[in-house]
Amino acid sequence: MAAVEAGTASPWQTIDASYLDMEAGLKWLDENQVTGPRFVLGSSFSAMLVFRLAAEHPVAGVLAFSPGEYDDNRPDLVRQWAAAVTAPVLSVAAPDEEALVSPVASAVTAPGSQFVTAPAGRHGASILDADERNWMTLATFLSHHSGGPPRREEVTIEVAGTPIVADWYATDEQTETTPVVALFHQGGGSARGEYGFLVPRLLDLGFEVLAVDLHGGGDRFGRPNRTMARTPEPDDFSYCDALPEMEGVLAHLRSQRPGAPIVAWGSSYSAALVMRVAAADAEGVIRALAFSPAAGEPMDDCGAEPDGPRVSIPLLVVRPDNEATLPNVVPQLNAFRAAGYQVLIASPGVHGSSALNPLRVRQPTTEAWAVVEAFLREAVAPALPPDSPHDGGDHI
Repeated sequence: MAAVEAGTASPWQTIDASYLDMEAGLKWLDENQVTGPRFVLGSSFSAMLVFRLAAEHPVAGVLAFSPGEYDDNRPDLVRQWAAAVTAPVLSVAAPDEEALVSPVASAVTAPGSQFVTAPAGRHGASILDADERNWMTLATFLSHHSGGPPRREEVTIEVAGTPIVADWYATDEQTETTPVVALFHQGGGSARGEYGFLVPRLLDLGFEVLAVDLHGGGDRFGRPNRTMARTPEPDDFSYCDALPEMEGVLAHLRSQRPGAPIVAWGSSYSAALVMRVAAADAEGVIRALAFSPAAGEPMDDCGAEPDGPRVSIPLLVVRPDNEATLPNVVPQLNAFRAAGYQVLIASPGVHGSSALNPLRVRQPTTEAWAVVEAFLREAVAPALPPDSPHDGGDHI
């Protein structure tokens, strides 16, 4: 390094040779039969090489901290590798490195990729030590593309003879009264696909999580709906047919955890169904969240209509700003406000629970998440930790 810094030697022979070490790491995983999604993380010069690694080997994603065209003799090398990557890429620049990293990040065409300028930090992966928000960016990306943290137990819940597949995430300090969030996805989706990014944050808050694959789903967010894979929908299926499934899942959860407060969380069609469940005073369900609750013809008589059944428990309704002004949504929101429900207009935002996912919004979702977290904390305030790294003010 002294010779390199003095300008009397080139580092590139050594840097290029280190790529063999990176390949050896992947080979070691194969030889030891280590399975699961593989993400490759590089910092500074190795952030260049992870693009090559992902271009030449199958990986689940790339995490590149301060990548750049560092070799003046090969000024387009990293961009060539980046353009060949088909896995999603997280490119991260320190606050003063946007000009360095942007050309490389711009060469990436893989769906689900993201370029972020960190709010703090100096260079490379060391920025993870500089600010909690940098860690959350990394955790969100990993959880989104892996379908959630690996600390999960796949469970099957029988509802009227139909096997409903779900993921159970327990906390480290589980008790019979630990609060639980039951997550239900939007149409065409799945629990892992829609909520993988969110589960770590709920666990951090002290909640246990049950993330459920209902009928009415699919692989919209890149993760298959396992319930539908085992039991396909009938030709005459409607979203309303998923309501008994949701009720059965919640009844099973209450039977397994009779002393636990339950928060029901729905997205799009399942948000309307969650409101129906909440209006029926489902035992143990103490709060509900409805993201872009669906109404109209596809929902038959189970939609979130303005004159629908009134929810007596606290309810938070979330709509993105690009939906809040739609002619069919305005009267719905007015009726919800008149009924005393809490309404959040997420700006910027996208449909359903994706309004909390910065990968889908393509901008920070700090303000929307702060409101949701405050609502969750109020549900079981004595049971949750007094502080959290995600605290923020309400913006409604």
